[in-house]
Amino acid sequence: MAIEMFVDVSAEVEADVGAARNDAQGQFAALVGWLVEPGKRRLWDVEEGLGVRLRSLGCALLALWFASRRAPSAPRCVVGPDKRRYRWRGSRKTVVKAMVGAVAFRRDFYVVGSGKRGDTFVPLDSELGLQPAGFSLRTTCLAVFLCAKMSFAETRSTLQHFCGWAPATKSLLQMTDQVGPLARPFLEGQPALSEDGEYLFVLADSKGIPTITDTEMSRRRRPHTKRRRNEPGPKWRRRRRKAARRERRKKGDKSKNAKMANVGVIYTLRVTAGVIEGPINKRVYGTFRNMENLMSWLHAEAVKRGYGTKRTVFLADGDRKIWKLQQKYFPKATACLDWFHVSEKLWSIGECLYAEGTDELADWVSAQLADLRAGRIHQLVRRLQRLATTLPRSGPGTRGKRKRMKQGIGYLKKNKDRMPYDDLRRDGLDIGSGAVEGAVRQLGMRLDGPGMRWSPARAEYILQLRCIVINGMWQKFEDYVADHAHSAALRPIRPEGLGSTHNAHRKKAA
Repeated sequence: MAIEMFVDVSAEVEADVGAARNDAQGQFAALVGWLVEPGKRRLWDVEEGLGVRLRSLGCALLALWFASRRAPSAPRCVVGPDKRRYRWRGSRKTVVKAMVGAVAFRRDFYVVGSGKRGDTFVPLDSELGLQPAGFSLRTTCLAVFLCAKMSFAETRSTLQHFCGWAPATKSLLQMTDQVGPLARPFLEGQPALSEDGEYLFVLADSKGIPTITDTEMSRRRRPHTKRRRNEPGPKWRRRRRKAARRERRKKGDKSKNAKMANVGVIYTLRVTAGVIEGPINKRVYGTFRNMENLMSWLHAEAVKRGYGTKRTVFLADGDRKIWKLQQKYFPKATACLDWFHVSEKLWSIGECLYAEGTDELADWVSAQLADLRAGRIHQLVRRLQRLATTLPRSGPGTRGKRKRMKQGIGYLKKNKDRMPYDDLRRDGLDIGSGAVEGAVRQLGMRLDGPGMRWSPARAEYILQLRCIVINGMWQKFEDYVADHAHSAALRPIRPEGLGSTHNAHRKKAA
């Protein structure tokens, strides 16, 4: 007796389609009837009731669409994406969480072996682009978009307020882990911009983000202290506090346990009718890998935008590591130390000579800044060196003043070749790194919140997803995710390293 290659499920499909159609038609008729009911109602009440009914109608319409997509016959065996042969195991009614809410519909399930977790395959999911975690792809993108802008708890409350539903925090973490790995390939794969300015600017900076230590990770992973039978509440709470007791920090220990997020900004300026316009096409990039990884990334993006052919200015603060890498990756760029960092150094030096807050101090600093703007760097440094010799050798606070002045003069001497302020100001170009300072602040608002402790891998995902949001490229990114929805990147498998920790190096105790 020959074995049928297909299973006839047409009767079941027709019944599901008919039931879903009747439900959708009934809900639509009830909605219209509710709207034309006589009686006085405020717009406030109508909008509230309409939102609930429209979400319910949307679920009914989606259920009808899902039911109509199921084929009337199912093959007994199929080959899955992992090249294994799966056999038909019947149909089940399961729930998909879409933008309008939870939608239940029947699907054909296939199994391999004993059919345990991970050994099932649903062809209709692949055909419709459904995610194995039970959320639609558009729902996943919306949730990840909100997670890149605000905390996970605020994302849940926002979705609950506007959509009437909210995924669990664990689901939000899983969505971020699924979509996050696509962020950097998307940013790196952006083509060169057709309309850009004549002057190219590259900026770099860093910010410390709180990360989780080995000790805290082990504490979180251990089982919770359970209340014993007939144990009084106060005694149980004392036992919990004792189990969670932490050692007091020693001198040099960092409470924040920060890992540096390296951030870069690229933009251009354009000359129109003799006037400088910009910034144009500002793009923000960030990574928790080392600074050299960021500089290599910035170099690749700068080449797309004309580095080597356009006049390029590299702006940063006094971090020696950044300037060393600038010589390696941007040797053709004009190196410029951030104007505001230099100004702060001059104010610090001036406070060693004049009382803080006095007019004499303000006038003295203004005179030094005028020399700095005019390009008289060497004369300024020699003058400060002569003034340093006039400081008294004894007296209250003089030791600290001499040390501060020596450090300030050393800072200016070390960076005097990176102060072309006169040339850049003459051409109307930027001399401050405010663009990257603002970008660092924008990224830090999401990652450096109260009580946050990140694993470096997940923080990397959030950092780059937020870069996409700041760059105004989220719609393009959603299309990119949709194109890669069937790739391994979106499978609900915990990526390697998401449970990683970071232990900051101890500072030398003061």
